[in-house]
Amino acid sequence: MSPIASAGLFVPGGKASYPSVAYQLAVPAVVAGVPNISLLVPPLPNGDGNVDPAVLVICRMLGITQVYRANGPAGIAALGFGTQRIAPVRKIVGPGSPAVTAAQVEMQRHGVSTMMVLGPTEAMMVADDSTDARRAALDLLIEAEHGEDSTVVLVATDRSVVDEIDAHLAKFITALPPQRATAARAALGTNGGVLLVATLAEACDVVNAFAPEHLQLALAPQRCDDVVSRITNAGEILVGQDTPFSAANFVLGVPASLPTSGFAAVSSGITVAAFLKSTAVATSNGAALRRMRPTIEALADHEGFVAHGNALRERNTS
Repeated sequence: MSPIASAGLFVPGGKASYPSVAYQLAVPAVVAGVPNISLLVPPLPNGDGNVDPAVLVICRMLGITQVYRANGPAGIAALGFGTQRIAPVRKIVGPGSPAVTAAQVEMQRHGVSTMMVLGPTEAMMVADDSTDARRAALDLLIEAEHGEDSTVVLVATDRSVVDEIDAHLAKFITALPPQRATAARAALGTNGGVLLVATLAEACDVVNAFAPEHLQLALAPQRCDDVVSRITNAGEILVGQDTPFSAANFVLGVPASLPTSGFAAVSSGITVAAFLKSTAVATSNGAALRRMRPTIEALADHEGFVAHGNALRERNTS
């Protein structure tokens, strides 16, 4: 395994400050040994043009010196194509708005690798008749407060628990700052909602079909192992009501930059592996090559590649 030559890390900043995203992206890149790391962050939304000092502190602690201030899609393009001040990179990663996500997808057409797709935020919770409704409501709001483009879905087997959670949500949302409350209402209402299912097996089918970025199992402990074994598509699975999304986002150590939009069905979160590549190395001797010859010649003849077969047929002839 060897590190990729260069990486561009996008840390959102247009709506809020995310130093946690800075270290979630940068630590794996540094540990992987990427020699050229660029970090791009938009200015804070207060209009003074500054970036969050906490992001700069993280860069200093990790030895990242190529730090650029630029807004989302334009910054993604700058990382991909390069400018007079920004060197182009081979891979761009980082969560963001739909526009930032679209920009990263577009850059793949120009030879830049990315991770599919990191944003907007989405979360799912599975609840049963044992769920503590108050704690469930608190945890549902964690990802819901991110933005009006976020999605949060509750999948439950018990209608009375759903009603209790809904009552707590109504109270807790009003206690949020206006911007966060507006985002939460959109994430839980317009973009999300509740699915009432008959069994936990059916809940697992729903989870696998949606392939959520974040998943919490707010279930009786004795039911969790079976549910985990049934889930194949999720960016992360947080087991139990003592494992809220915020603990995973900030401290636990699981990847926190995770695939969204169904891509958890085919990809994983950002770890050291995202910044490494493997190179195949092989060798053979004469005896081994003689054993392989019939297979090589048969496939070469079938596929019509004459030189492939001749390399074996004519090898020991003058």
